[in-house]
Amino acid sequence: AAKMKTVGEYVNMRNGMPCHLHPSSALFGMGVQPEYIVYHELVMTTKEYMQCVTAVDPEWLAELGPMFFSIKQQGESRAEKRSKEKANKALMEAEMVAYKEQKAAEEAGSLEARLTTGSTSSSRQQIATPGGGGIFRRPTSSSTFRSKGGCSSQAGSGAGSTSGSRMATPGASTPRRTPKRFGM
Repeated sequence: AAKMKTVGEYVNMRNGMPCHLHPSSALFGMGVQPEYIVYHELVMTTKEYMQCVTAVDPEWLAELGPMFFSIKQQGESRAEKRSKEKANKALMEAEMVAYKEQKAAEEAGSLEARLTTGSTSSSRQQIATPGGGGIFRRPTSSSTFRSKGGCSSQAGSGAGSTSGSRMATPGASTPRRTPKRFGM
């Protein structure tokens, strides 16, 4: 990128090297010369000539190449700019701390609400199973107990009753099929 010095002469913005528009350039014969340009190659003859030249706005250079170019603010020194940045950073950190405290208070309130409602309700946990089996209801730990036989049953349904339970009793098993013998 280069900035216009005089008519037809530009100065490289990075190293201060003087460059001229090449006579074959479209910007060379134009009546008005742009203030800032970007070029692709330099040709060294008796002078440094720029080829493949494009006119640009100075804001574009600062926006698209911030590692190379920046816009200098008038009336602001580096120390003033640095102090403004520190004050802005401290303000942002204070806002972040306040936001985190607010989030923690909200989470504590919602956790407390879940704990108070969860201990008094006798709801069951639901487990979604893949394969279209629907929802399997698993009883919560407060509504189940183990009998001496080792099988789990619902509270209030009786110790020996297993109706409605999906768990098989140890004594009852499915009948076994006898294997078919082929060739006999």
